[in-house]
Amino acid sequence: MNLKFQRAMKEEEIVKDIVDKLGWNYLNTEQIRCVYSKNTSSSRILGRIWSTPKIFSEVFETKPLYVIELIEKRYIKLSEKDKIKVLIHELLHIPKTFSGALSPHKGMAKTLNCQTVDALLREYYEKSGIHEKSFSEKFMGFLRQ
Repeated sequence: MNLKFQRAMKEEEIVKDIVDKLGWNYLNTEQIRCVYSKNTSSSRILGRIWSTPKIFSEVFETKPLYVIELIEKRYIKLSEKDKIKVLIHELLHIPKTFSGALSPHKGMAKTLNCQTVDALLREYYEKSGIHEKSFSEKFMGFLRQ
């Protein structure tokens, strides 16, 4: 199979909104991209995050870059709520230093877990001024833009 990527512009807008609403000012959304991957052989994941290692940033004199890869065939089947949870989860892998590094699941056990993601989702809803039941309408508004 030939792995293909397609930029997910609407998800990038949602990421910007998440970062803004949750006050994650350490994340530079201009250096974060979202893509759909097609024809991937991964069997269980919904998304993953990639980064440019620090050595590349230093040698090529670039800023760190992050890519949130969304496994299209699974991601598009999710509810709007679960799509946001995936994006929040992947953003939590970016350390506050925004250095190009990634925070692993093991070392982040206290902050990168379902309870934390659910709490951040609720906070995002509250700061968006919407109730969970009406969130779908706001999310669909992003997709229609």
